[in-house]
Formats: sequence, structure tokens, C-alpha cells
Amino acid sequence: DNAIKSSASLLSQMADVLEESDRVAAYTPVVGEICCARFSEDQGWYRAVVNSVSPDRRSVDVTFVDFGNSEANVGVDETRPLPEQFASQPLQAVHCALHGVAPASHGARWSEDSIEFWQSVTPMTVKLNARRLGSHGDKVLLELIDSSSGRDV
Repeated sequence: DNAIKSSASLLSQMADVLEESDRVAAYTPVVGEICCARFSEDQGWYRAVVNSVSPDRRSVDVTFVDFGNSEANVGVDETRPLPEQFASQPLQAVHCALHGVAPASHGARWSEDSIEFWQSVTPMTVKLNARRLGSHGDKVLLELIDSSSGRDV
């Protein structure tokens, strides 16, 4: 798929540019800014939005905008300004929610027990297809379909 190849190419080019550049002096990202941050699991550079800055301004919490995962306590020395040539590319992660499914308390976050239950009933070996049913605010509302049975999960 061309979109996947384009996204992989973007990440590869960005990593090359950032690895060749020196640390930017006195750079401290600000909340809401899109920057580059190093992901701790693979040490790769990815585009990220800054969710919060620690009081001592030595670390930030970020969400990786092309994947949707978050990481806390990323050292500011592991962040860089986003090079201009990568700022115009559309963000790849989309904020989604399951249609008709919400935590018991309105506006609450899912409990760890709820997350563990969901993970136990949807093993990684099950292939799911997502069907867009609409949107609510900034969220795309989805229905998940078990690809082997065609049933809504």
C-alpha cells in the first residue's frame, strides 16, 4: 500500500536527519507542540505531541502521533524540534472509540481490570476488522468484527 510505504519512508528519512544532527542547544518542548522524541523500546525517532512537561523541565510525556502510543518521562535530551520537511505530513494515528462502549462512570477512564478483561477475551491471534460507524467530537466511532466469523465483538 502506498500510504504505508510513504509513512515508512518518512520515518526513515526523519531518523537519518536526526541521527546526523547534533543536540539542539537549549531546546525544551512545550505542551501541545509536535516534536521528535526517541522511543525507549527501539531507540527510534518518531513524531510526537507533548502532553506535559515536568516541573523541573527535564522530561516530557508524549504521544507518538503516527502510532498512537504514549510514553512518560522522556528526557528533553531525547527530544528535538520537528524538522520543517516533516511537519506538513499528515498525522497517521487516529483517535478511535468503540461505538456504544464506554466506562461505567461517564467521562471516566477504563480501569486496569477492564483493560485486562478486554485483553483476555481478544487474544492477539484473533484478526479483527474495524468498520467506521461515525464520529463523536475528535473520535472516530468503530465497530470491531471478528474476521473469521463475521460477528461483531
